[in-house]
Amino acid sequence: MYIPDNTSGANRPEWPKGIRIGSAKDGSVTAFLPDPGAENVVADANGNVYAAEVAAKMVKKFVKR
Repeated sequence: MYIPDNTSGANRPEWPKGIRIGSAKDGSVTAFLPDPGAENVVADANGNVYAAEVAAKMVKKFVKR
C-alpha cells in the first residue's frame, strides 16, 4: 500500500510529510519516502515509485535499490 501524505506536518509535527509504504494487512509502515508535495502515487512492476505533484506540475521517480 502506498499513501501520499502532504498534510501531516501542520497537525502532527512528529509525522513528516511524504509517502508511506506499508502493509494493507496489518497497517504497519515499512518504508518512507520524503516528498512533502506528493498528491498521487503509483508503483511499477520493478518497485519504482512515481509521485505526482500537481502544484509543481511534475512527476518524481523514486528508484528501488
